[in-house]
Amino acid sequence: MNTTPFLIQCGHVSIRKLDNHRFDKIAHVFPKLFWENQESAYIFWNQIPIRWHYTFEFFANFDDVLAVCRMLQQNESGATKATIQTDYFLFDWIFHWSGEDLQMNASFLARKKSYQRYADALNHVGEIQMTKTAFLNEWTILLQQLLKCFVSAGVIINDGTERRKYELLIELVNQLKNYGQLYTKYA
Repeated sequence: MNTTPFLIQCGHVSIRKLDNHRFDKIAHVFPKLFWENQESAYIFWNQIPIRWHYTFEFFANFDDVLAVCRMLQQNESGATKATIQTDYFLFDWIFHWSGEDLQMNASFLARKKSYQRYADALNHVGEIQMTKTAFLNEWTILLQQLLKCFVSAGVIINDGTERRKYELLIELVNQLKNYGQLYTKYA
């Protein structure tokens, strides 16, 4: 199988029953909705896995992921940067695109000395080139899964600005029609 340099594998998440369905911020939903020790998603950066907890990484990076995906989807060309947090690293994720050509660079900084070799391995393959469409397709299942969990739990966002992010997630999911490489064969 010819793999792309950026893949996402989703976890099989279960959601908690919510006593309160109303939240002021989307970020407040994640730790209440998802179990902390459940299966995670994984982002594969040049075939190196990066764990993506639903309770932490999605919580910490939701705004950036949403913004990057929408910018790529709506703009023919451009550049942007997102600073992503994981349990293991902080990394600056830099995007440049024109038409369908997408170049991503990342510089991984280990959070602990014991993670330094992991960060070094990722930095060794810090550049990825792929199509914009392929990158967006990789996010489809994960964002659909997130939205389905929010809807199933009856999540209501009170704050207008935060509710707009939720609406943008719905719009984005409705526009993403194709799946990433790991899910294409089974879609």
